[in-house]
Order: sequence, then C-alpha cells, then structure tokens
Amino acid sequence: MNLVELIRLSNHLSEMTVTDLQQTTSERAALIMHQADVPLAGVNESFRLRLLEKNLILQESFTTFEQEVTALKHEVTRHIEEQGNVWLHRSYKWYEKQLTEKSAQSPDAVSFHRNKPTRIDPEVAIMLKSRVASQCGWKHPGMIIHPMQEPFMQEMVGADPLYVIDESYYLLEPSMQQYNQSYQYRLRPYVIEESFDDPILNRLPDQQIGFCLAYNYFNYKPFEMIKKYIEEIYQKLLPGGVLAFTFNDCDRYQAMESVEQNTTSYTPGTLIRGWAKYIGFEETFCYDDDGAWSWIEFRKPGQLTSLRGGQSLAKILPKPVAKSK
Repeated sequence: MNLVELIRLSNHLSEMTVTDLQQTTSERAALIMHQADVPLAGVNESFRLRLLEKNLILQESFTTFEQEVTALKHEVTRHIEEQGNVWLHRSYKWYEKQLTEKSAQSPDAVSFHRNKPTRIDPEVAIMLKSRVASQCGWKHPGMIIHPMQEPFMQEMVGADPLYVIDESYYLLEPSMQQYNQSYQYRLRPYVIEESFDDPILNRLPDQQIGFCLAYNYFNYKPFEMIKKYIEEIYQKLLPGGVLAFTFNDCDRYQAMESVEQNTTSYTPGTLIRGWAKYIGFEETFCYDDDGAWSWIEFRKPGQLTSLRGGQSLAKILPKPVAKSK
C-alpha cells in the first residue's frame, strides 16, 4: 500500500470503535438472556445454562477482537512512519529546489503557485475571520506572514502596529496597496530570508506580538522550516499571545493526496503538535477543511495584558474598487 492508502486506512480505523459494537451486542444478549430465564414446561434447563456459557464466550471474544484491531492500528502506524520518513526527505529536497530556482531569478520575478489566492468556503471564511478579529486588536501589535490578498488582513488592521512579513517587497505590495497611503505608512513591512542556520525573524521585537497569522504559507514548507518558524514566533509573542496558521496535515489522507501531486509539503499533524507542545505552546483550536489544509491555533502560556488605555476611533477600510460600466 502507498502512503495515501495507509493514511486513509488509519483515518477509517480511528473512526471505528469496538466499544460501541460490544455495548450494542451486550444489550441484545442481555435481553435474550432475560427472556430465556423464564421457566417453561417441557423446556430443558440446559438451554439456559448453555446460553449463559456462550454469552460469556461472546463477551470475551470482544476483548480479543479489540486487541487485534489495536494491533492492526499499530502496524499501519509503523508503515506510515517508515514511508513518512521518505516523504519528509522528499519535501525537504523539494523546498531546496524551490530555493535554488528562486536564487536564480530576481526577487520580483518569483511567483510560486502558493501566491495565488486560495478558495475557501464563505461560511468557513466568516468563522475564521471572526476568530482572527476576536484575537487581534489595538491593544497589542499583530503580525501576518505572507498576507498577499488573502481574506484575513482586513480583520487585523486594528492591530497597533501591524507587521506584514514576506520574502520580498514584491510579495508585500498586493496586500499593502489595498489601503490608502496614510495607512500604508502605519504598517511595518519586513522582508525575511529563510535559512536553517540563521534567525529568520531576528529584526522583529521579542515578546511584543499579541496575534500572529500565517495563512496559506506553511502549507508549502518542510517540517524542519515550520519547526524553526514556530520556535521563533514563540519568542516574538507576548505571554498569552496566539499563533494561528494553516498547514498540510498529512495525518489526513486528503492532505497526503496533495503532497503526491507535488503541490504541498509532507507535514504530519502529530509532528507539528508535538513540536509546538515541546516549545511550550498550548493548542486551543483546530479546523480541518474538507480538502487538504488545516487551520490550527496555539497559545503561549500566560495572561495577555496591555498598558494602553485607549486609541483614537477610526475605521480602516480597503480602497474602493471602481465598478466596470
């Protein structure tokens, strides 16, 4: 079986429980035993005794059945880990190839497929926008990585200030140019250079950010690079601050199908969650799209507080788009 098939089997097995089957069967068996316990003329007592014996054997069989199912789950997990190690390496090599192609071009010429706006269900977008808006306000600085023209920057414009981060000014322009010149001056644009050896976010202040969002960005990064981002962002967040991001959770077969098409990286959710917990994060929310991507939120322990007493009232809106006649 290939990795997609193994993960699909693992997903299906995780949804099945022997406990439910055992409970239903036990209830029906108890009903039968209750009926058989009524003495009837001419009915041999041995029938009732044999039913009692078979019922005990039936209940014990569920224990051995569950043991076999558990053993199957462990075996599937072992094969997933073996093949997964190969895909982790492939994703790393795929990322290195992208870096090589990028270095051979001018920064403004680079346009990976990840820079295209992603499709998102309108109801899901409303739910996620609400989560972003509730965690991002004027009392704390905010940070958005790779904003482009994705549908979440408008929910973060109230952050004071708002740091916008990407790998070139060319990639930052589409998001910044949505707003008038006055608000653009208030933004804090930073160009970063990814490296496994050197800090990525070293020019940003430590323990100052209240909310950080990376939407449709980590989906294309290998696990080792996501690890580095999670560790560095933890240092940038205030106590109680939140990191929210989308990624390709390859514990789900839909995400693995995307990896096989060479459009995303192999990043199992178990590894992402394990590393975030090791760093010190607490998982507070997760949403799995019907497709490949997952949205996850981690909170840095502590209480998010602010010394700011108020802010002048103003609503920041994107520049109006002229309607075609």
